[in-house]
Amino acid sequence: MALQLDHVVLLVENLDEGIKQYQKEGFKVSKGGKHNNGVTENALIHFKNGTFIEILAVRKRWKTKWTKLLFQIGYFKADSQSPHSGFQQRFVGRALLFPKGIIDFCLLATAGEQDFWEVQKRKVPTTHLTSMQRLKPDGQVLTWKIFTPFSMYLPFVMTPYEPPFSPLPANLEHENGIKGIEKLSVYIPKNNFENAVQSYKQFLDKQIAYSDEEKVVFQLEKGQIAVCKGDVHLGFSISYLS
Repeated sequence: MALQLDHVVLLVENLDEGIKQYQKEGFKVSKGGKHNNGVTENALIHFKNGTFIEILAVRKRWKTKWTKLLFQIGYFKADSQSPHSGFQQRFVGRALLFPKGIIDFCLLATAGEQDFWEVQKRKVPTTHLTSMQRLKPDGQVLTWKIFTPFSMYLPFVMTPYEPPFSPLPANLEHENGIKGIEKLSVYIPKNNFENAVQSYKQFLDKQIAYSDEEKVVFQLEKGQIAVCKGDVHLGFSISYLS
């Protein structure tokens, strides 16, 4: 397995206000765009070590209300291998139903599809590996593939962009001196902590750097994931590299 920390998804109430807030905190923020789901839009904070933060906001429109109703009646299933249902549950569902703050994170599969098949060998239930694409403002089409485990505690995974994409050097320089995301901590409800740790061991092939009764830290090819015993709700926090 050749997995590394890629990005964190941070939900805000209003995208423009979210951008201003992170600019005040010394980050260089790049405007992203509107997603094809019709519900969300984003901005990006890129770092020198290759990680980034996706600032995500829900758009105020009729499709948002309709999609939220579909989630509330259980139309989308979290355990569906279908890209439509599985990805909607993961990405749009969290944006609509989770409180503001960090709602998700992603690992980069630097070995591409090989990493997906390694996960399948370990019997981790996931969606199918699915092709994605995005049209850049300069007309270039970026493509990649993505899959997500059914467990809400595990990260989703993407392959590298093709052709390779690099942010503008000026967008990697932040006034606060931060160079990247070093560690992502996941806070698991106490009654699910042991099961979540076992899921991570199965998913990451037991790449444990440290463990005690309160947390287990997994070492990735780049970066770390700390699975921590929390309270009653799923939560996240970032440790930065400066």
